[in-house]
Amino acid sequence: MQHAIKLIVVMLLGCALFELTIMSSQRTTAEMFLSYRNADKFGEQAFSRMKQQLFLLTALSSSPSPPSPAIPGNSTANTTRTTPARPQGSPYPSDQPPVLGGGEPRRRVVVNGTLVEDSWGLCSSRPDEGDGEEAVSGLLGNATAPDPAESDDDKVRRWSSVSTIERAERAAREAAIANLTPKVLHFIWVSPFAGEQGGGTCAVPRFAVRTLSAWEAMHEGWVLALWTDKTVRMYFEEMTGILLRLLPKAAWVSDVIRFGVLERFGGLYIDVDTMPLKSWESVVRSYSPFAVCMFGGEELVVGRGRGGANRCKMVANGVIATPVGSPLMARIYRQVVLKSQKYGQNGKRQFDVKTAGPVVLTRELRRHDASGRGDNATLLSSRFFFPCQFRTRETCFVADVRRDKQLFAVHLWRGSWHGA
Repeated sequence: MQHAIKLIVVMLLGCALFELTIMSSQRTTAEMFLSYRNADKFGEQAFSRMKQQLFLLTALSSSPSPPSPAIPGNSTANTTRTTPARPQGSPYPSDQPPVLGGGEPRRRVVVNGTLVEDSWGLCSSRPDEGDGEEAVSGLLGNATAPDPAESDDDKVRRWSSVSTIERAERAAREAAIANLTPKVLHFIWVSPFAGEQGGGTCAVPRFAVRTLSAWEAMHEGWVLALWTDKTVRMYFEEMTGILLRLLPKAAWVSDVIRFGVLERFGGLYIDVDTMPLKSWESVVRSYSPFAVCMFGGEELVVGRGRGGANRCKMVANGVIATPVGSPLMARIYRQVVLKSQKYGQNGKRQFDVKTAGPVVLTRELRRHDASGRGDNATLLSSRFFFPCQFRTRETCFVADVRRDKQLFAVHLWRGSWHGA
């Protein structure tokens, strides 16, 4: 039985690689990859079903690996990635490190039990600019105090390690079998060009460490994955060397990659400047796939299914939950990649939120709802998640936010589109 299942997986992958090879002579890598994934003969829903079947076959052909502990130390966990398994007693995955994106070889090593890439250096925390950490502490109080058992630097290294992303992959496989949204929290902290020009420092500000610590504390049993230049370039190799060279804003890189992360891994994506006030597990269980209205809507559920997006003036792209292989995420990911690529190739290097930001998500949700296809996504009210709008954030007081018992989170509006 296991041999038959493995044979089916090999045949499916062989057919995919054959057609991908034929297409490669006529298209750029980014267009080729994304056009193949969204080819008309498969259709978005067919592609989603095929991907979930592959997850299921992979899970059936071998017993699921037990989840790694939250504290780093398990460096020998099984994985479905194509990277060779690490030899016993060796800190490297193989004698010949893989070459990623056509660049120099990236050695992967184990430091204090955490798998990292030494050519990029270790991720760390850094002091905040302005009142970021004070704003977080004012809302969450002692819940965001530094952890004496684990330093901020160690937390960042653990969240951003390859072994944590591998845990997210396992959670995605298990959730796909049960047709559930994986218990994975995704955050992104990247550099302009995703580190392709000059390299990223991978220094996460302390306010972000505090918010992520609060998310982790309120979601026991979930995987918290912090995507950095390192893991973006490793897991989205189709983007390396092409599209990522065209994105001079870190927020632009993040706006593109988040849809790819959700389409591949599923789970809950949140902007790093969003503070949780309570667990979101019940919201994910009851309403996923969902997004949140930035403007409009008094009821908790603003819209669900066909026509629901028309009741929301603008959909935020900072809080999104989906299962694995979402047709909607695949469609949006393809749109933002091709739009960003065209925008950058035309020499327009200044940011434009219409290429990958909330405008794109709002438009695609409306198209998706009107067609009656796919996810049947839920739109949740802004008053439960965004009590402070960007233009009124200066008059939004901590006391008012803490009194509102209906709130699940508060967006700090750090405005990263205006910076690097």
